[in-house]
Amino acid sequence: MKTTNASLLAIGILAAAAAGCTQKNDTTISFERLSVEQAYRLKDSAADYDVSSDLSFGCKADVLLPENIFGKSATALRDSILTLAFGHDEEDDTISINLKDSPRDIAISSLREFEGQLGFALADTVIPADSLSSGFVSRFDGFAQVDGYIQTLTPDILSYGVTSSCYMPRAAHGMYSIFYLNYYIDRDEIVTLDKLFTPEGLAELPAIIRRTAQVMQPMIGTTDVTALPSRNNFYISSDYQLVFCYQPYEVASYAQGEIRIPVEAYLVGEYLTPTGEQILLAR
Repeated sequence: MKTTNASLLAIGILAAAAAGCTQKNDTTISFERLSVEQAYRLKDSAADYDVSSDLSFGCKADVLLPENIFGKSATALRDSILTLAFGHDEEDDTISINLKDSPRDIAISSLREFEGQLGFALADTVIPADSLSSGFVSRFDGFAQVDGYIQTLTPDILSYGVTSSCYMPRAAHGMYSIFYLNYYIDRDEIVTLDKLFTPEGLAELPAIIRRTAQVMQPMIGTTDVTALPSRNNFYISSDYQLVFCYQPYEVASYAQGEIRIPVEAYLVGEYLTPTGEQILLAR
């Protein structure tokens, strides 16, 4: 399914960004929506769980893949999104993907590999694939789900989020993680912290984030920030703040969820590289 200029998942963000993109010669934005639903029986799981029939496990992917951003090919961003969504295992980095494969094949292969980690062989599909019905994952004893979406879009930067969530059968609660990519549109490249900050700045960032978290304690609760987020996780907001994002359990209790700590660019201006200054301060 393809959507041009206004994706169902991102229409509000794109409309707001378009208003600020008048300096662009071409404001074309196009996306492909990757939607996959697969469900399986966990073979011989009934005995292990002392139930009358084998357990079911559902897998769902709903990912917005950019094709064209302001008239430019977004290949670097597209490949990075697929890698983040389907090519990385947080525990041991064992999952790999072939970017020459179709996005659908990549998604199905990755989700099947995740299911294989449950310790059961996958048996017959229990419902038709791609039914795209509401409440899909709630039908099953366990599930894995990947969602990819635009977090913010400005004339210069597209920040993209990937949420991965799962529920193991009979577990007390599910788990999820949210990681972000920041795409510099004019240069067709992914922006990382080491491109924005000097080595001295990277060393100072944890203390800066910790002080901000302490000020935010009435809103976000008690946190224990001692380092940068895992995988240096952050996104650039629509007003060019740096928002540092910690996963559940990383610096706070599970109940507090994802912890987001915004830092104004001017507070870290002395630590920015020329690229960082161009993106965050030159406007």
